[in-house]
Amino acid sequence: MTRFILAASTALLATSVARAELDAETLEKAKAAYTTTCMACHQATGQGIPGAFPPITETPWAQGNPDRLIAQVLKGLMGEIEVKGVKYNSVMVVPPQDDATIALAVSYVRAAPEFKNKASVVTADQVKAVREKLKDKAGMWTVADLLKAYPLEEAKPAAPATPAAPAAPVAPKK
Repeated sequence: MTRFILAASTALLATSVARAELDAETLEKAKAAYTTTCMACHQATGQGIPGAFPPITETPWAQGNPDRLIAQVLKGLMGEIEVKGVKYNSVMVVPPQDDATIALAVSYVRAAPEFKNKASVVTADQVKAVREKLKDKAGMWTVADLLKAYPLEEAKPAAPATPAAPAAPVAPKK
């Protein structure tokens, strides 16, 4: 019984951590991980380099399924990708990193206030699980293969505009 309670408590703690925002100390560590892992291509602003590397701000590529972003970081990505209606054709290569560093970098991309992304942070355990799932995958992802394994979420439609008040009836002309 004690093991069950301990396991349930651990799972609950992991869930609450995954949904938490980055506290100030973790934000600094996450920013450092992003800086060494991602910033050369995606820049300090997350806007990328026009014509070369896509933005990672306010996009489902960053805010969607965290496993997709983790998989990209673990295995890299090559080929044409469309982000925010713009096509890019380059290669994403990430130097080998430990699970904790990847979790911090991915969390920064997904939850740093300056990127305006409002997604959950990820844990080293999530990275470990994706790494284990992909242990037999050779080579980099193509965009098509990545999307087959981790489909891109549909963009949420914008809220409908408030309908204008109906015009007052006009009396017919005589």
